[in-house]
Amino acid sequence: IKKYNREYARENYSTEKRRKSYQKNIISELYNHAKQRAKDKNLEFNITKNDILIPELCPVFGSKISFNEKQNCPTLDRIDSTKGYIAGNIQVMSVKANRAKNNLSEAELKKFSLFFG
Repeated sequence: IKKYNREYARENYSTEKRRKSYQKNIISELYNHAKQRAKDKNLEFNITKNDILIPELCPVFGSKISFNEKQNCPTLDRIDSTKGYIAGNIQVMSVKANRAKNNLSEAELKKFSLFFG
Protein backbone atom coordinates (compact mmCIF):
# COMPACT_ATOMS: atom_id res chain seq x y z
CA ILE A 1 0.00 0.00 0.00
CA LYS A 2 2.83 2.41 0.86
CA LYS A 3 4.57 1.67 -2.41
CA TYR A 4 1.34 2.28 -4.34
CA ASN A 5 0.72 5.54 -2.46
CA ARG A 6 4.25 6.79 -3.21
CA GLU A 7 3.89 5.97 -6.90
CA TYR A 8 0.43 7.54 -7.07
CA ALA A 9 1.69 10.69 -5.37
CA ARG A 10 4.70 10.87 -7.69
CA GLU A 11 2.45 10.64 -10.75
CA ASN A 12 -0.38 12.87 -9.57
CA TYR A 13 1.23 15.47 -7.33
CA SER A 14 4.18 16.65 -9.36
CA THR A 15 5.72 20.03 -8.67
CA GLU A 16 4.24 21.37 -11.88
CA LYS A 17 0.72 20.21 -10.92
CA ARG A 18 1.05 21.77 -7.46
CA ARG A 19 2.33 25.00 -9.00
CA LYS A 20 -0.59 25.18 -11.44
CA SER A 21 -3.07 24.45 -8.67
CA TYR A 22 -1.51 27.17 -6.48
CA GLN A 23 -1.73 29.70 -9.31
CA LYS A 24 -5.30 28.78 -10.10
CA ASN A 25 -6.32 29.17 -6.45
CA ILE A 26 -4.01 32.03 -5.46
CA ILE A 27 -6.66 34.04 -3.59
CA SER A 28 -7.57 31.01 -1.47
CA GLU A 29 -3.89 30.21 -0.89
CA LEU A 30 -3.07 33.76 0.25
CA TYR A 31 -6.19 33.81 2.44
CA ASN A 32 -5.54 30.43 4.07
CA HIS A 33 -1.86 31.17 4.74
CA ALA A 34 -2.73 34.55 6.26
CA LYS A 35 -5.38 32.95 8.45
CA GLN A 36 -2.86 30.39 9.71
CA ARG A 37 -0.20 33.08 10.37
CA ALA A 38 -2.78 35.14 12.28
CA LYS A 39 -3.65 32.12 14.40
CA ASP A 40 0.02 31.25 15.02
CA LYS A 41 0.91 34.84 15.96
CA ASN A 42 -2.34 35.54 17.81
CA LEU A 43 -3.26 38.38 15.43
CA GLU A 44 -6.71 39.72 14.62
CA PHE A 45 -8.16 38.26 11.42
CA ASN A 46 -11.38 39.52 9.85
CA ILE A 47 -10.71 39.69 6.12
CA THR A 48 -12.56 37.78 3.44
CA LYS A 49 -11.30 36.46 0.14
CA ASN A 50 -13.03 39.44 -1.51
CA ASP A 51 -10.65 41.78 0.38
CA ILE A 52 -7.65 40.28 -1.43
CA LEU A 53 -7.17 42.11 -4.70
CA ILE A 54 -4.20 41.13 -6.87
CA PRO A 55 -2.95 44.07 -8.93
CA GLU A 56 -1.35 43.66 -12.33
CA LEU A 57 1.73 45.54 -11.16
CA CYS A 58 3.57 45.49 -7.84
CA PRO A 59 2.60 48.73 -6.04
CA VAL A 60 6.18 49.17 -4.78
CA PHE A 61 8.39 48.34 -7.76
CA GLY A 62 5.93 48.55 -10.64
CA SER A 63 6.99 45.13 -11.91
CA LYS A 64 4.40 42.77 -13.36
CA ILE A 65 2.95 40.38 -10.78
CA SER A 66 3.50 36.92 -12.25
CA PHE A 67 4.36 33.35 -11.39
CA ASN A 68 7.19 33.05 -13.92
CA GLU A 69 9.73 34.44 -11.48
CA LYS A 70 9.55 33.85 -7.72
CA GLN A 71 10.50 37.45 -6.92
CA ASN A 72 7.38 38.68 -8.76
CA CYS A 73 4.87 36.25 -7.27
CA PRO A 74 2.01 37.84 -5.32
CA THR A 75 2.18 37.89 -1.55
CA LEU A 76 -0.11 39.33 1.11
CA ASP A 77 1.32 42.17 3.19
CA ARG A 78 0.08 43.85 6.33
CA ILE A 79 0.47 47.60 5.81
CA ASP A 80 0.86 48.21 9.54
CA SER A 81 2.72 45.25 11.03
CA THR A 82 1.43 46.03 14.51
CA LYS A 83 -2.10 45.22 13.37
CA GLY A 84 -3.52 41.93 12.18
CA TYR A 85 -5.10 40.86 8.93
CA ILE A 86 -7.97 43.28 9.01
CA ALA A 87 -9.82 45.06 6.20
CA GLY A 88 -7.88 48.13 5.14
CA ASN A 89 -4.58 46.81 6.50
CA ILE A 90 -3.69 44.39 3.73
CA GLN A 91 -2.28 44.75 0.25
CA VAL A 92 -0.84 42.40 -2.34
CA MET A 93 2.68 43.05 -3.58
CA SER A 94 5.56 41.09 -5.04
CA VAL A 95 7.65 38.76 -2.89
CA LYS A 96 10.64 41.01 -3.58
CA ALA A 97 8.88 44.11 -2.23
CA ASN A 98 7.49 42.30 0.81
CA ARG A 99 10.91 40.91 1.72
CA ALA A 100 12.50 44.34 1.41
CA LYS A 101 9.79 45.80 3.63
CA ASN A 102 10.22 43.05 6.23
CA ASN A 103 14.01 43.30 6.37
CA LEU A 104 14.36 47.08 6.64
CA SER A 105 13.23 49.42 9.40
CA GLU A 106 11.11 52.44 8.54
CA ALA A 107 14.17 54.70 8.84
CA GLU A 108 16.21 52.41 6.57
CA LEU A 109 13.40 52.35 4.00
CA LYS A 110 13.33 56.17 3.99
CA LYS A 111 17.11 56.34 3.52
CA PHE A 112 16.89 53.76 0.76
CA SER A 113 14.16 55.67 -1.09
CA LEU A 114 16.01 58.99 -0.69
CA PHE A 115 19.19 57.46 -2.09
CA PHE A 116 17.40 56.36 -5.24
CA GLY A 117 14.80 59.15 -5.19
